[in-house]
Amino acid sequence: MKDYNEQQSFLRGCIKTALINRRRHGVYENPNDSRRQSTLKYFLPLPGSSEVHVCKTTFCDTFGITQKRVSVLCNKTLLGDLSVSDKRGGKRPQRNQAWKEKIVEFIALIPSRESRYGREKHSNKRYLSSDLNVTKLYTAFLEKHELVLDKPPVSRQWFNEIFKKEFCLVFAPPRVDTYADVLQYSVYLH
Repeated sequence: MKDYNEQQSFLRGCIKTALINRRRHGVYENPNDSRRQSTLKYFLPLPGSSEVHVCKTTFCDTFGITQKRVSVLCNKTLLGDLSVSDKRGGKRPQRNQAWKEKIVEFIALIPSRESRYGREKHSNKRYLSSDLNVTKLYTAFLEKHELVLDKPPVSRQWFNEIFKKEFCLVFAPPRVDTYADVLQYSVYLH
């Protein structure tokens, strides 16, 4: 079965809940106060509509699944959640093109320089100060647009994605250059 939901449905059918036969002594007076009210039993289907009772480890090894996946499925079963659908992922909010243009505009205004000697190898590569990084630029972008850091409309991940895809910038002086002009870059961010 390739579909995750079908797999979960099949696995749920192989796991059965049962009442506890014997309780251990605990710090509770009434057995209903125990956190464990039922136990889980794992079965492997055999040909001819029969099944064999196995331990959790054998169950996981047979189907090639992790114990975490079985635990999550068991917790859903014990809580009475009958849905087995995969709720990971889902729809993501659409990214606003106006904000993308603002990010591109902001990054384009950052002072950069090209290498004096190695231009034929990297003709479009530009160099930023080694004092900078994407996080500092992102913070400066948020401050410039007076955005609250709780839930800004631009995530750092998206900012970084645009920085990498749209520009050929590096956070280090070119190796062949030996002069330092860091003041030009530090003045821009303050």
